[in-house]
Amino acid sequence: MAIPESAEIAAEQRPLNEPLYQAVRSKMVELIQGLQAAGSPEQYMTVHREALVEFGGRQEAIRETLPHLKTEAAAQIRALGEQDPKPIDQIIEQQRILDRARRLKRVAGGSPTHPSGSW
Repeated sequence: MAIPESAEIAAEQRPLNEPLYQAVRSKMVELIQGLQAAGSPEQYMTVHREALVEFGGRQEAIRETLPHLKTEAAAQIRALGEQDPKPIDQIIEQQRILDRARRLKRVAGGSPTHPSGSW
């Protein structure tokens, strides 16, 4: 087994610091503890269903929202790029939005080294 490089480790840890992950961490821990504490298959299935509803809904909302965010930010960058003089600060801000959307997609989709789908 190969020892991962520091860049790979950093890529795996990066989603843990994302505000999206931080916002749902306590709910995630609660659901995992509920699954571990389930005393019967019925209790397990109830908690499992709650987890599917909670996180499936979040992922669906992100999948629906992020493409629009990306399209809007890219259009803004193009429009700002046509101005003279170039509003560099505004272009940088839109590029930050694009970068954040990509990171959110990785967080919502799973592993940062195996992102789901393509842009």
